[in-house]
Amino acid sequence: MPKLTGQVADYIVSRRFEDWSDAAVEKVKVHLFDTWVAMESGRHLVAGQRALSYANTSSCDCGCRIIGGDFNTTPEVAAIVNGMLAHADETDDTSETARMHPGASIVPAALAIADLSGADGSSFLNAILIGYQVGIAFPQAVWADDAERMHAARATHNVGQVMGAVAAAGSLLRLDQEAMRFALSYAAQECSGVNSLYRERQHVEKAYVFGGMPASQGVRAARFAQLGFTGVPDILDTNINFFDTFACRSDPDLLMRNILDPEAGVFQADIKLYPVGLPIQAAAQAMDQVLAQTTFESSEIAEIVCHLPSQKAYVVDDRDMPPISLQYILSTMAEDGGLTFENSHDQGRLNRNRSDGLQRRVRLIHDDAMNPSESGGSRNRALLRIELTDGRSLVAQVDRLKGTRFQPATWGDMHAKARAILKGDGWRAVERGIRYIENVECLTHLFAVGH
Repeated sequence: MPKLTGQVADYIVSRRFEDWSDAAVEKVKVHLFDTWVAMESGRHLVAGQRALSYANTSSCDCGCRIIGGDFNTTPEVAAIVNGMLAHADETDDTSETARMHPGASIVPAALAIADLSGADGSSFLNAILIGYQVGIAFPQAVWADDAERMHAARATHNVGQVMGAVAAAGSLLRLDQEAMRFALSYAAQECSGVNSLYRERQHVEKAYVFGGMPASQGVRAARFAQLGFTGVPDILDTNINFFDTFACRSDPDLLMRNILDPEAGVFQADIKLYPVGLPIQAAAQAMDQVLAQTTFESSEIAEIVCHLPSQKAYVVDDRDMPPISLQYILSTMAEDGGLTFENSHDQGRLNRNRSDGLQRRVRLIHDDAMNPSESGGSRNRALLRIELTDGRSLVAQVDRLKGTRFQPATWGDMHAKARAILKGDGWRAVERGIRYIENVECLTHLFAVGH
């Protein structure tokens, strides 16, 4: 049989919890916790509310639960809704190297199948780790050139997250190698996302494309294979194959190389420590550094100038939504002395400040010189300069962003993030979740957090 499809299928069906390092298990627990926090906060946002309204039309006694909900639904619907909850906002994890949001699709897919099958905790963690390993490897092989991956017309998220989701679901369903080949073939048919979604203003379609859609597609592909659906057994090999359908420079040899790399997968996933879009994270950290070192009033600011890598700056340049508008976030931090979930999501304040106030004095420089010069370099960088009316110039630069692979998030970071994002009942729900996550591999039956 053709080589690559069989190798990927073999990896997914044969990998066991005992094969992972302690460091990998600990890191995936951090990402699992982070995804649950995103789901809990996402329930109260527009995209989350739309997802829950869809779930209400699809409730059934099927055994798959929605995070924070009080009804059951099908595995595919549960994956869609939990995925949209996870990416209803900009607080879920990312992978800069693969340009995707792994947790928003891989965790919901694993939750749906684990809930359906009554999987134990170690199998659940194993499936998520497999999903991260396989999912993050795919975009790097399809778009082997970093610049092409950054500017692809088709959604890199859809490729990585569908393949990560089907890998997690196939592992939990205990598919054999032949069935996993078919599941990969069905999943390949689903990798068709279009990067037009950035024009949508309320984050609803983005939550679907970056969260719910890939989770559901992966679950459906794996369930088809479990039910005996046959398909192409060599989707990654024989022409016309999966890689042939992308108008870019692909390198299929990279796929298994990255899947087998013990420092890839979850170790190439990043945590956002601020409740804002990824391209603003370094700018927010730089502003935090300035605020911690110097006292000044916002009325003393003549101008705020922020340099971001040009490959990322366009994503956050004067956008209509508060958490993805760099001008709004930096002006708000300067006015309030820091960032909270509330002030980073104040739509009315954004609308008012666009025509008046400090926000108009924030200038974003799309800086080609800050783009990474080597493969694997970071685009999560920022150079911030605040010019004061008395002539002082306050400068901060961030090149190794906290929470990323260069400076991984700690449990202390995660607790601080959760407290900042969730209040009252939401925080208490996550406290219950922490007890699951700390020793989830010891559970004989996984229960969805929040129930």
